[in-house]
Amino acid sequence: MSVARSRVKQASGELGLADRTVAANADPLAAALEEIAKVEEALRTAGDAATLERFGDPGHGEALASMLGHHGVTPDHARIVDRLSWMPEGLKLARAYLAAVGPGD
Repeated sequence: MSVARSRVKQASGELGLADRTVAANADPLAAALEEIAKVEEALRTAGDAATLERFGDPGHGEALASMLGHHGVTPDHARIVDRLSWMPEGLKLARAYLAAVGPGD
């Protein structure tokens, strides 16, 4: 296992049981975006540019957004959609995110 993956696992496992309960009751999209930010920060800290580059493929995110009826999303939004698709309940999260950033075609 790479150092970056170890650090990502450590970063994502930092929440205690009480914190997880609070996060579960909070907005799932906000919690997922917060987790994505933690993973991105862990990759940057580890200097793992290769994994960071793959973390949020804009082509995959754009294809997923199109399948969900949202065409012409920006590359930044497409990266976030791809990142969300890897989370538990990823399709629901991607739909909620796309609805929040703008209407589909």
